Amino acid sequence: NDLRWRVVGIGLGFICALLLSAYALAPAFARTRLSRLQRDQAERVLARLGDGVFVVDHDGVVQLWNQAAEAITGLRAADVRGRRAEDAIPGWTTIATFVPVADRPGETDGPSSAETVPVDIEGRELWLSVVAVALDDDTVYAFRDATHDRRLENLRSQFVATISHELRTPLASLHGAALTLREHDLPAQTQDDLLEMIAEQSNRLANLVEEILVAGQLDSGTLRVVADTFDPEELVRGVVTVGRSRVGEETTIELALAPVMPKVHGDDERTRQVLLNLLDNAIKYSPSGGRIEVGLTPVGDRLRFSVTDEGLGIPVGEQERIFDKFYRLDPDQRRGIGGTGLGLYICRELVRSMHGRIWVESEPGKVTTFTFELPAEPLP
Repeated sequence: NDLRWRVVGIGLGFICALLLSAYALAPAFARTRLSRLQRDQAERVLARLGDGVFVVDHDGVVQLWNQAAEAITGLRAADVRGRRAEDAIPGWTTIATFVPVADRPGETDGPSSAETVPVDIEGRELWLSVVAVALDDDTVYAFRDATHDRRLENLRSQFVATISHELRTPLASLHGAALTLREHDLPAQTQDDLLEMIAEQSNRLANLVEEILVAGQLDSGTLRVVADTFDPEELVRGVVTVGRSRVGEETTIELALAPVMPKVHGDDERTRQVLLNLLDNAIKYSPSGGRIEVGLTPVGDRLRFSVTDEGLGIPVGEQERIFDKFYRLDPDQRRGIGGTGLGLYICRELVRSMHGRIWVESEPGKVTTFTFELPAEPLP
C-alpha cells in the first residue's frame, strides 16, 4: 500500500508538472501559431498584390520577391531570391541611389514619396515608381509599372510644344498681315493676297481648335454621334472636290467607286470629318505630289472607305502606334510636316463610335492606304 501511494503520488506530481508546463507554454504556442497564421496570410496577400514587393536585408541580399514583381519585370523569384540585389536586379544602383528609405510607412516628416526610375531589363526599358521603408534590419521596396504613364507624359509634353508651335505660326502670319494692311497703302492685288492669307490662317486655327475640342469631348464621352443612314457616294464626291481645291498641279486626286452603292448607317458629318482628315494626311505626306485615290467598295454588310497615296509611307514599327493620341510620325518636324498628333486618334474614335473599324497598310516610300468600314444596308 505504501508503494502504491508513492507511485500514485509520483504520477499525480508528474501530471501536475505537465499541466503546469502546458499552462506556462500555452501563450508561447499560441504566439507561434498566430505568427505562422499571420505569416501565411501575409504571403497570400503579397502573392495577390498588384504592386511588386521585394525585401533586401542588411547584407544587400534579396529575401522576398513576390509574383507581381515577377510579372512586372519578367525576373523569376528563383533567379532573384538569395542573391545580392546588385547582381540580381538590373538598375539596382539607380534604385538604391535615388529612392529614399522612410523610417516607417506613411510618415510625413521623412522622404516617403515615390520616385520613378528607369530600369533596363534585357533591352526592354521600364520605368518603375518605387517606395522604400526600413523594417528592423531589412528594407521593404514596393513598386508599380509607370512605363505607360511616363510615355503618356512625354507625349503630352510633346503635344504642348507642338500646339505652341502650331499656334505661333498662324498667329504671327495674321498679326503681320493685319499690321501691313493697316499701316500701308497697298495695291489691290497685294491686299487681296494678304486677305487670302488671313482667311487661310484663320481656317487653320479653327481646325486646330476643333481638333482639341473634339479630342476633349471624346475623352469625356460627351461627343454626340448621330445614328442615321446617308448616301456615301454624295459624301465622297464632296470630299474629293474639297481635296482637289487644296492641291497643285503636281497632285491628282482620283475617285474609285463601285457600280452599286448601298446606304450607310452612321453620322454623315462625322464620316465626312474622318474622310477629310485622311485625305488631308495623304496630301500632307505626299510633298512631291503624285496620285491619291479615294475609294468606296461594298464588302459584305459593310461599306469600305479608303484613301491611298504614293507619299512618304509609314515605317512598319510605327504602324501600330499611328492612331495613338498625341503620336506624330515626324515629332521634330524634320520634314516640315506639322500637326497636333490628334487627327488619326480622332478618326479611330469616331469610326468606333459608329460601330466601324479603321486600319492602315503601308510600304514606306511606295504606297500607304488608310481604310475604314461602316455598317451598310444590304444590297438588293
